[in-house]
Amino acid sequence: MTDAHNQAPEVVCIALNPAIDQTVELDQLTPGQVHRARSVRQEAGGKAINVAACLADAGIPVAIAGRLGRENAEDFRQLFDAKGIHDRLCYIEGSTRINTKLVDIASGTTTEINLPGSLSDPEGVPATAARVLRRAIAGDLTRWAIASGSVPSGWAEDIYARGIEHLRRRGVMTFLDASGAALRAGLEARPTIAKPNRDELAELVGRPLGDLAEVVAAARALMQDGKVERLLCVSLGREGALFLDHERCLHAHPLPISVRSTVGAGDAMVAGIVAAQLQELELDDCARVASAWSAAHLVHQGPGLGSLETLDALIGSVNLVAL
Repeated sequence: MTDAHNQAPEVVCIALNPAIDQTVELDQLTPGQVHRARSVRQEAGGKAINVAACLADAGIPVAIAGRLGRENAEDFRQLFDAKGIHDRLCYIEGSTRINTKLVDIASGTTTEINLPGSLSDPEGVPATAARVLRRAIAGDLTRWAIASGSVPSGWAEDIYARGIEHLRRRGVMTFLDASGAALRAGLEARPTIAKPNRDELAELVGRPLGDLAEVVAAARALMQDGKVERLLCVSLGREGALFLDHERCLHAHPLPISVRSTVGAGDAMVAGIVAAQLQELELDDCARVASAWSAAHLVHQGPGLGSLETLDALIGSVNLVAL
């Protein structure tokens, strides 16, 4: 592993709406009942933060650009210092939102309650957005920009689309991991890679997607329509993930592991895909790396990959099926 502190970032993660994650572990979640928590922890979170933490754990120089509240920024600063993440955030008045994750240990599922924050943009949204983009491309060595997570209230739904277009003109490759209107608008800008989940893909095509064949057909149509430049990943939860380029479609089956928490597993997959792209790996190896990174996070608590010792074994255990 290299020291990410001392190298110019190759990747920048754009965090427009980060969060502090409060994770509560319960033996079993029963609605309407009083519970005794097994444990509780609080840490810097949000999709872009999780992606950056995974990349940093693998020694890949990474920066965070976006917006953060001054009032509760300490958890973020501690994470950045510990993992060597370059801080390019715009600090503004107010507090960053807090999200609560209720982990049901018995079922292995997580219930998420996302709260609003109290951030405002005193300069106005366009000025803040422009400042975020300037900081995102502050380094000449930036090769990838990852736009992930929700768009803050009051921001235009096409903010990621405009960012992708701006970054492409600078020669930066882009990864879109969003939902709803932000995903739909972002795809019009043709990101290099996109990663919707099954439900987000169904919303895009405007119909429920039943069996795997329907998901594959919808994903292939998205590629054929030119919405994604290089690679499309569709996460399927307990069924693994699909990886498509313009020629092939691979189904990566989930690894047989003991899941501690599903929070951030998709973000680890995003980080794994980018790590594979930096190595210029082919689609099958990219699918193996991304699936292994996601699995490594599933057995880890907190942001990042945790121990890297088992990654090679996990990569070798990924079962791929060509569809």
